[in-house]
Amino acid sequence: MKKTAFVFAWLWQSPQHVLALAIGAFLTATGRIEDCRRNANPPGDTVYIVKRSGWGVSLGRYIFIGDACCAAENIRHERGHSFQSLAMGPLYLALVGLPSAIGNNVWDRLMHREWPDEKRVKWYYSRYPEAGADRLGGILRPWSV
Repeated sequence: MKKTAFVFAWLWQSPQHVLALAIGAFLTATGRIEDCRRNANPPGDTVYIVKRSGWGVSLGRYIFIGDACCAAENIRHERGHSFQSLAMGPLYLALVGLPSAIGNNVWDRLMHREWPDEKRVKWYYSRYPEAGADRLGGILRPWSV
């Protein structure tokens, strides 16, 4: 039963998994993977610590996170995205990946350069889909209580 559920989940999330395997292969080939951690707890993520700070992405069961960002809270946030991926399946990239990458990351870097870090962090984690990832990852931010 567990193996069937695993296969179904892997297929359900296949667009993210294919992209993650390509990114993982590239990062491995270029020597940018610093460490790999496997989490046995649901959703059973594999976390790759990457030699690049300020970066994190969740693609299905695979998490890539910058070496300077691999604190437990950041990994739990990315695991929250893994739960979103499991729920949304093939729609995850359109419903979570694009809004997160473009709407939050690019917009923040272009429009909020003059903001202090604390204000930028609060803005980022209060927006969709980041607030949902925090909730699913069991993170309570001071401004979200």
